Amino acid sequence: MKKLASSRVKDVSYEEKDLFFFPKGIPGFEHLHEWLIVGDEDSPVKWLHSVEEDVALPIAHPRSFFIDYDANISKSVLADLGTEKLEKLTVVVVLSLSRGDVHDSTVNLKAPILINGEKRLGMQVIALNEDYDVRHPLFSPSTKE
Repeated sequence: MKKLASSRVKDVSYEEKDLFFFPKGIPGFEHLHEWLIVGDEDSPVKWLHSVEEDVALPIAHPRSFFIDYDANISKSVLADLGTEKLEKLTVVVVLSLSRGDVHDSTVNLKAPILINGEKRLGMQVIALNEDYDVRHPLFSPSTKE
């Protein structure tokens, strides 16, 4: 058993089999390849945490916030992750949590992270959907009032 302790999490035990390998890293962190998903089981927000450096990204299932989210992913990307069907993968999105007003937080719907739990592979990709943005408001403007 190994331990992960960082500025975001404290003393998380994990084994090699718990890791996800990102062959190309994640944009901005291309040199980091081994990642772990950590967080409270009852929280919709988790951390995708590198075990190589103190780098963690807040992630969530997009449908926790956007019920109709449906990323259009190319067949070549699916093949890179060892599957032919998006349903075989876990889709998560990266959140940008505002340090001020939480209602100013955004979510990257344009570039979801796809995870093949069986093969322990992950990759951040560009969805082919034209209507998704990299800084989509997490909350509608009406919730701020």
